[in-house]
Amino acid sequence: IVTDHDVSSIAKVVDRLYVLYKGEVISSGDPEAVLADSQVVEKYLGSDE
Repeated sequence: IVTDHDVSSIAKVVDRLYVLYKGEVISSGDPEAVLADSQVVEKYLGSDE
């Protein structure tokens, strides 16, 4: 188990990723899929809009 607030960096070294927001899991699974999840993008990665 690894915890970090830098989702993009940690996704490079794990096989499975869980992203929490306000104590709730908002996405989990393969890092590539999690990083593409709209909630993860909105809450942690930002958007180009």
